[in-house]
Amino acid sequence: MNRKNMPLILMLTAGACTCIVTMVQAYSVLASLVALFAVMLLFYCLGNGVRLLLDRFDRQNEEKAKPWPGTGTGTGREGGTRRCCIGRCTTEGCKRVKWMKPVRKGY
Repeated sequence: MNRKNMPLILMLTAGACTCIVTMVQAYSVLASLVALFAVMLLFYCLGNGVRLLLDRFDRQNEEKAKPWPGTGTGTGREGGTRRCCIGRCTTEGCKRVKWMKPVRKGY
């Protein structure tokens, strides 16, 4: 998902709301500009933080969706680096679980 413009849209929306509120409350021009600058800066920083957080969550979800190394199915039963039930053996030499043993290609 493209989130590049999310901080800008959030900042401009907050700026528009600030302009409306300062005009209704009859602020002076200087106070209105200071409030506008502070609000726009604050919401730009918040928008960037939210965007970075959402991008990080997307990267984590993509990593979880990847199949196990050495396999095409994602089950981990054809080889790779998945560990057995006791955690000491790799798939190349597991003595407790038969399905963890590597399967030769070409059968």
